[in-house]
Amino acid sequence: MTTEHTIFRKFIVFLNVLLLLGLSVVHASSSKKDVNITGKKILWVDSYHKGYPWSDGIETGIKKALHHAGAQLYIFRMNTKLNDSEDFGVDAGLKALKEVQRIQPDLVIATDDNAQKYLVVPYLKDTALPVVFSGVNGDVSTYGYPTGNVTGMIEIDRVDLLVSHMQKDAKGTKVGFLSVDVETARKMSEIINERFFNGDMVSYLVKTFQEFKDQFLRAQDDVDMLIVYNYVGLQGWDDIEAENFIANNTRIPTGALLQFLKHLTVYTLGKLSEEHGEYAANTVLQILAGKEIVDIPLATSKKIQLTVNLRMAKSADITFPLSLLKTAEVIGRDAYTEFAASGIKKEQVYNDKKIMWIDSYHQGYEWSDGVEKGVREVLVDKGVELQVLRLDTKRNQAPVFGENAAREAFRQISTFQPDVIIASDDNAQKYLVVPYLLAEEIPVVFCGVNWDASMYGYPATNVTGMIEVEPIEELVRLMKKYAKGEKIGYLGGDVETEHKIVSIYNQRIFNNSLVPYYVDSMKEFKRQFLKAQDEVHILIIPNHAGISDWDADVAEQFIANNIRIPTGGVFDFMSRFVIFTLAKSPGEQGNYAAKTALDILSGKNPAELPLQKNRLNRSTINLKMAKAADIVIPISILRDSDVVIGQETLLQEQ
Repeated sequence: MTTEHTIFRKFIVFLNVLLLLGLSVVHASSSKKDVNITGKKILWVDSYHKGYPWSDGIETGIKKALHHAGAQLYIFRMNTKLNDSEDFGVDAGLKALKEVQRIQPDLVIATDDNAQKYLVVPYLKDTALPVVFSGVNGDVSTYGYPTGNVTGMIEIDRVDLLVSHMQKDAKGTKVGFLSVDVETARKMSEIINERFFNGDMVSYLVKTFQEFKDQFLRAQDDVDMLIVYNYVGLQGWDDIEAENFIANNTRIPTGALLQFLKHLTVYTLGKLSEEHGEYAANTVLQILAGKEIVDIPLATSKKIQLTVNLRMAKSADITFPLSLLKTAEVIGRDAYTEFAASGIKKEQVYNDKKIMWIDSYHQGYEWSDGVEKGVREVLVDKGVELQVLRLDTKRNQAPVFGENAAREAFRQISTFQPDVIIASDDNAQKYLVVPYLLAEEIPVVFCGVNWDASMYGYPATNVTGMIEVEPIEELVRLMKKYAKGEKIGYLGGDVETEHKIVSIYNQRIFNNSLVPYYVDSMKEFKRQFLKAQDEVHILIIPNHAGISDWDADVAEQFIANNIRIPTGGVFDFMSRFVIFTLAKSPGEQGNYAAKTALDILSGKNPAELPLQKNRLNRSTINLKMAKAADIVIPISILRDSDVVIGQETLLQEQ
């Protein structure tokens, strides 16, 4: 690991923890744990759609606050982010009204502006039906709020703070605003321009991804700082291509006000949509407990998260002071690693070359999605034709399924005739590469093979790759500080990969003392989790793959209710379920594989490329699970962690 990377990794997050804790106090007291509203009906009208990160955060907040209340939650989505026409909005409002009439809810939650414009104002305002809004931008007087049956939370953008960060790296004071051309963006462009820039802000409102790229390049010359407001709804948008394009063309400080844009800008001062959901649901509980809406004043959002992006900063030749790194979430560290996509010369192209990526698993599995992102961000502008083939052997464990999937994959290889094959994770090696491709002419780059590739005969004349290793000894050392004994358990899916990993752990690290618990259902996961609390002193929970009916929300709540011993994991997507995470990066695996494939296309022989091991690990501390297990994490550990989550639970009983 380079000295530069080490400096960036060891930043202090504790001040940020304190900031988030302080901001969380504002609405914690509104939660009514003793309110039981069993049988009550709540209708949430979402202006947008499921899968839009802002709406998903609101949904998480609502469900979290209502979890024990006993009410029935109904959801209607207006889908007006992807359909911006006035006619569509009017029709969506009528459909929402029909849902109100059909469900007859006791109270309506209406989030974001279009739910107000098309539903609440024309049909529900000044009626007997209580309405709580949230996510409304800037000014609610245009809707006539507050009124006798409507209260809510106004969404505040801290443009002033964002610009103050960008200004430190800017050569002048002129600000631009780049966004998809939809009503919310048009409204916010006018509000921000008038309130903060006296009409001098330059707005770039676009309809297509190509227009976005054109105007982004134009802004690099026209203005000194650029706010990237939103992209959702742009025709032809490709998130990976966009991130790569921006990383290659950012020359001025850029900033965002929404957390899900943080991978695209140098600075993000992001509002947290979960705050809006929690506020709305907690206010519902107050109203259903008897409080009058007229006694509930309008609120404004308070929670924000500062994120700095090293990849985008590197493109703009911006160096962050250590004082900033101490208080911000830091992302994009892989821009400084050996296999980073940004390390490839832009002028290199490989027209008429073909690469096939064989994924052992399936789209939607977090690890595979991360590998794909890593592959695509390297190849996106290199002229290569990429074909993806998924074996789907995570959801289908039978050997005969794997054999049939590999046979079909080989048939498609014969048809596609790729110049290089990327094969990720063990099953692609076992079922495809070893029986069909080993020692053949076609070059193969593997990645994601756990711990040891020698059983596959690697390296070979036509095969090289990256072995996936886990910082398990470091993780266990950390957990042992809070354990009452030495016995370690391993709770994972009853799949071949987990059996292989446990075998390697026992042979190489734990001297056959590791206790495995293999499960294939949520019921069995719960049973074995409870069993482990009594049998071992430390529990590794590596993955949920192989648990057929896994429900993340149910699992998180069950673990929080029953955890008594230190727990840990090695995947970012498992950090919500365990106290300690030291996470491998699937993006590093994908970056390496794609970059190595390009090296081979440039003339290098696989036999000349030594096997590699992954190097990136990201540490996360989950204070929610720590509190549930009655474990106090010292400041020294929080200070050296990359991410701290679950802070809000420290305030729930205040």
